[in-house]
Amino acid sequence: MKSDAYPRARTGLLLVDPYNDFISEGGKLWDRVKDVATAVDLISHLRQVVSAARTAGIQIFFVPHRRWKPGMYGTWKHPNASQIGSGKIKLVEEGSWGAESNNTIFRRSSSSV
Repeated sequence: MKSDAYPRARTGLLLVDPYNDFISEGGKLWDRVKDVATAVDLISHLRQVVSAARTAGIQIFFVPHRRWKPGMYGTWKHPNASQIGSGKIKLVEEGSWGAESNNTIFRRSSSSV
């Protein structure tokens, strides 16, 4: 019988942009996502997925968004609307709270990552 299981050594959980600006109350985009994030209990479910990956011995990879800094798009000939908009509000600004990962997702029962 063929197993549908993925080999742990070749399996990973990818967490894309778990930044405070995106998924935390007080983040720059929170007002745009809070209704859905709250309705689906996003943070709680992300915690469960991270915990399950740890329990299963699956590697967890953070796939970070580029952090904004002054002049970032200044030399670009054709920035798109999203890049222009993120520059205006300094989304995921380097060194800011918004550019940090939402650490409540990654806490272990006895310590934090």
